[in-house]
Amino acid sequence: MDILAELNVRKVDYDEIKQTCQFKLVKDTPVEISIIIPVCGRVEFTEIACRYFKEAINHVSEVELRQNKSPFRKRTRIALTIVEHSDAPEHRDICPEWVNHIWLPKNGTRFNKCLAHNIGVLFSNQAKSYLFHDLDTLVPKNFFTNVMLNMRGNDAVQTFTNRRLLYANPTLSESIIKKETDINTLHPMSPNLRVATSGATGGSMFMTSKLFFDVGGYDNEFYSGYSVEDTAMYMKLDMVGSLVGCNNPPNELIHLHHTYSGEGNITQPEAYSALQAYTDLSYNDKLKYMREKSEHLKKYFYHDKS
Repeated sequence: MDILAELNVRKVDYDEIKQTCQFKLVKDTPVEISIIIPVCGRVEFTEIACRYFKEAINHVSEVELRQNKSPFRKRTRIALTIVEHSDAPEHRDICPEWVNHIWLPKNGTRFNKCLAHNIGVLFSNQAKSYLFHDLDTLVPKNFFTNVMLNMRGNDAVQTFTNRRLLYANPTLSESIIKKETDINTLHPMSPNLRVATSGATGGSMFMTSKLFFDVGGYDNEFYSGYSVEDTAMYMKLDMVGSLVGCNNPPNELIHLHHTYSGEGNITQPEAYSALQAYTDLSYNDKLKYMREKSEHLKKYFYHDKS
């Protein structure tokens, strides 16, 4: 695959896609941090995921009230947007009132997490930094304070420690969803938790707005379904920016149990071919690939914000 040639063929008209979307935006004013969560199904996770994010956001305010000097230096405004790429807007009416919702109809296509991420950036709150986060992954109370401490001197943070999550089994996941178990009490040695193998490339990625645009955003042109899109993004971030894990201080994030979604993705061979084609590019051609994507994405971002 000639990935540079294919990129020009597959470029997306984001204004055209925007016309198909339905928006429920609480506020679209600029913020310091914008959380983007792409979803398709798994409605049972929405309330609990938003609940723990709200707790983490409130904790930021508590820290800032207690300390004259904090990792944030001033009051931090944080927005959360759920971007639902689906046949019907199942999440819209169950989102808490403080959460933005964008419905992007699938119209016979496959779920595209990359497209949902890019749509969230282009058409929700403009931000200094973005958090791209999976719905099935729950954050502790001190999540943002730990992330910002790890961000000092860096451009991006994978927001959990040692590039691995803590996987809850079905029993514990049900208990968490029912609010019988508080994830803030859990640790790697807790019963019904499995420490995943280190090496994750996605799950929860925090980065500056500049770095997001420098790498050209997510690669919706080549990856759909549940594929290797996180690996592609990780490679770009690691090449262009200073990317670290959330290790000092550490964040322990909890992954809720669900059936594996990667099986049966008929686009996987093409996705792996695209990833290999990008990997095989020279350093300068990788920069060219990212620059072309960046220039294309920025046209829609700045046009929409003007």
